Amino acid sequence: MPGRCDSQNCASKGERLLITAKAPQVVRDLPAALRVQETLQFDQCNYNLREQISSLLVGADVGHFPNERKALEDFEAIPSIFRSFPARQRLCEVLTEASDFLAVYERLVLEVLVPWLRQRLEKQVGSLGPSHGRSTALSALFLLVFNGRYIDV
Repeated sequence: MPGRCDSQNCASKGERLLITAKAPQVVRDLPAALRVQETLQFDQCNYNLREQISSLLVGADVGHFPNERKALEDFEAIPSIFRSFPARQRLCEVLTEASDFLAVYERLVLEVLVPWLRQRLEKQVGSLGPSHGRSTALSALFLLVFNGRYIDV
């Protein structure tokens, strides 16, 4: 079937590895407090990720903005970004090399997301212990969930 990607019909080694990879083993369900969808509000001027992403996309060669407004919603990605592993890799490279974006993103996670998640968890399970210190906050954030399973940091 054209356009279908399976272990025999993929354009790249990365896609083949992804398709044939063993599914993560869930060792425990997420706490109920983390399974309820909620909307998190934050100061978008203080954590201006939209502007950072728009600037990155201009130089990423994965699409274009049709006007000078450069609103994220208007970005037109090249069609191959959805089919091409190398195009997606290029976008990942651009993001991982973007120190300004990553700094804003890290601040958002540490200053907004971690305390918000901690509060949600503490409502369900009680105190999670001291909240000072960066590693403690990150541990609380990911209590510790990665790829659908608990991990230790």
